[in-house]
Amino acid sequence: MSGVGEAARLAAPGESGVWRYAALLPQLDAAHRLTLGEGNTPLVRSRAIARELGLHRLYFKLESANPTGSYKDRISAVGVSAALARGRAALIGTSSGNAGASVAAYAARAGLPYHLLVLEHVAEAKIGQALLHGARIRKIAGFGTSTEVGERVFRYIEAAAQRANWEVMITAFRYNALAMEGVKTIAFELYEQLGGRAPDAVFAPAGGGGLCAGVDRGFAELAARGL
Repeated sequence: MSGVGEAARLAAPGESGVWRYAALLPQLDAAHRLTLGEGNTPLVRSRAIARELGLHRLYFKLESANPTGSYKDRISAVGVSAALARGRAALIGTSSGNAGASVAAYAARAGLPYHLLVLEHVAEAKIGQALLHGARIRKIAGFGTSTEVGERVFRYIEAAAQRANWEVMITAFRYNALAMEGVKTIAFELYEQLGGRAPDAVFAPAGGGGLCAGVDRGFAELAARGL
């Protein structure tokens, strides 16, 4: 089977955003699938840095081209769509910046309230985008500096979600493994953009490690399909 031919079949015709790969994502009714045009980000060949490193083919995947400026939009598209499918009344989570902005945008698209808990001294520029999309933001004293406060915040989020039928939207496999499935689409796009082959290596930043784990999972699924 041709790699290029199989790559073409990974994407569903007529779908947009991460839902181009609906068959490889959590199965949600089409009526609940939200998209703001996330994904399908450019793969740009390096010139200067590749030359410095002595590499012939080095590419940058420009995830800043997503609607709110980060790969978190892939997660939000899947997670907020799942919240709609489950009949959730609202979303709740915590973020220091990109995730909050992303979830806020998709929550606004879905018409769902979004409760966002942030560090007491969070950079105002980082929460400006979330405010623009209508997030209900609370600053928590000691959050980010006290382990005890941090643990209380996460316990509160989980308890509030259970009590009020809210969806926990924290971009980590521990808190919302289904939403994190959206990260796999980076691997699927790389495979397509390289003409039906996997790259020799992918370099990704690692905070909690969810981005690395999600991309790895995507390539594992391609391998399971014989690719």
